[in-house]
Amino acid sequence: MDFETQIKELCATAKGPYRRPFVPNTKWASANVFIIGTNPATPLRKEFASFDEYWNGLTARPEVFEKHYSAKHGGEASKTTKNIRKLVELLQPLNCLVTNVSWYPAKTKKEIPDAEWQLGKCALKTLISHCRPSVLFCHGQPAEEFAQWLGASVDRYALPETQEFVMNGMLILAFHHLSGMGIRGAPFDLPSALQHFTATIERHVRAL
Repeated sequence: MDFETQIKELCATAKGPYRRPFVPNTKWASANVFIIGTNPATPLRKEFASFDEYWNGLTARPEVFEKHYSAKHGGEASKTTKNIRKLVELLQPLNCLVTNVSWYPAKTKKEIPDAEWQLGKCALKTLISHCRPSVLFCHGQPAEEFAQWLGASVDRYALPETQEFVMNGMLILAFHHLSGMGIRGAPFDLPSALQHFTATIERHVRAL
């Protein structure tokens, strides 16, 4: 069984929302940079005629996915999504794959079953091993803890310009969740932080 088939089987849930391994990306398997958050916030299933249409929207025809996704949001993107798009834009032409620690879509973390966290961590680790990105950018506490679970020494409170942890040739960075929420006693100068992270990522990729 090839790797994509394995992911498809994992995401094709029997009921409830389909698991979402990443934001639509036609070149997902060759991503240079993984942008890792907590979990997808928008459950989707009945919006698609079939799982095959859903998967096709994730991997081949992003416009199909975006049509259903935007309709559910009334055409509006969340603050997190907008900030992730800013980072992706800054990093062009690098191929960024936007993913999460948990692949179970839910509006709040409390709605995510406990088993989905462990399943998601293991699935994400396998995805990283398959794609072999040059950089992991982990935003938010669950993503930071995932990086530490992998063996990385990272701290989302560390200044962006001081972060340089590399493991097996892969640069691993940590930052506050890109929603800007949940930060206590720490500045959240997102434009400056993203500029610093972009420079660090580009420097690391050039050196490979």
